[in-house]
Amino acid sequence: MSGTPAGGTHDEPGPAARSTREVLEAHLVCRRAGDLERDLAENYAPDVALISWGEGVNHGLDGVRRLADVLRTYVDHASYRYHDLVTTGEYGMLRWSATAPEARIHDGTDSFVVRDGRIVAQTIAYAVDGEGEHEAHEAPDGAVDAPRPAGDDGARRSTGHGRHQGG
Repeated sequence: MSGTPAGGTHDEPGPAARSTREVLEAHLVCRRAGDLERDLAENYAPDVALISWGEGVNHGLDGVRRLADVLRTYVDHASYRYHDLVTTGEYGMLRWSATAPEARIHDGTDSFVVRDGRIVAQTIAYAVDGEGEHEAHEAPDGAVDAPRPAGDDGARRSTGHGRHQGG
């Protein structure tokens, strides 16, 4: 054999050899550790496309950083919980939540497209209960609110994110 697989050693598969589940599990390991830069280097394509309910369309690694910054304005030192990860072929979906003294995030749902061992597209949506450091982003015109659970005062806000730091 000559050389090693692209991006790996003889003992580690290169990025293209990783399945969608392997890429997304590696993504969550980095986010739990709070290591955004490692996550970007190992799991995201440089030209990743991101679509976020509250933040619109972003592109590239700087787009991921921007959306991570947005999430931190709501829950800077949060405890994240990853409820479900479902994958099929090149597609994946993650359901998550987070709690912090200043806010609670629920209904977090990210979907992913993974090709050649890298996240090439991600959609992001979540709802925030509580105060955060900035005003809520308004939903696009024509949005329809889902029925609220009993006792819900309507303080939920949907916005974009990019960081899943566990703790």
